Amino acid sequence: MISDVHNGVHIEFMSTNKPNVGIQYQSFVDNLNDTEIDNICEKLNVLEVENIDKSVINNLVEDCNIIIRDAADASGLFNIICNNSVSGSRRKNKPNKPWFNRECFVKRKEYHRAKNYNWRVKTVESKNSMVRCSKAYKKALSEQFNSYRKNFIKKLRGLNQNDPKSYWSLINRSCNNMKENVVNKVSLDCFLEHLKKN
Repeated sequence: MISDVHNGVHIEFMSTNKPNVGIQYQSFVDNLNDTEIDNICEKLNVLEVENIDKSVINNLVEDCNIIIRDAADASGLFNIICNNSVSGSRRKNKPNKPWFNRECFVKRKEYHRAKNYNWRVKTVESKNSMVRCSKAYKKALSEQFNSYRKNFIKKLRGLNQNDPKSYWSLINRSCNNMKENVVNKVSLDCFLEHLKKN
């Protein structure tokens, strides 16, 4: 019971009880192979300081590890971990923006790294670095977007007279995520006015 100026405060933690399964240390000690331990002790006693090299030490350590691993396995101390994810096949996200290329990705990564560093350190230099990376990232995005728009317009102008089917499919593909065709966005009144002019 904790009180705050004669006002009773009662704190209660609700949690699910899990059975406390104790680790069986005694069975681990009983499962240690005494003959193997004696063999390692004999090897250590026979060793001469002049003849010790890295391979001898690695072999002794490996023998110790085998003894401990076998005892832990016999005692049931190993947990089996099942990993359902497919190893090595991490799916890379495809960016939604066609102008977002490798350069934009690198600049964004640098900006996030500088931002996280500034959040941890909070110095003038880190803030200046973050601002510099932010400007470089925004500049790269702007340049790539503008070049994408110029190329798209150039392609549209070329296809307008030569290949109308490709022209309209390109326009429909470049629409927003609403998946509406450009023709559906134009009102019937606009079509009527256009046809009256011709």
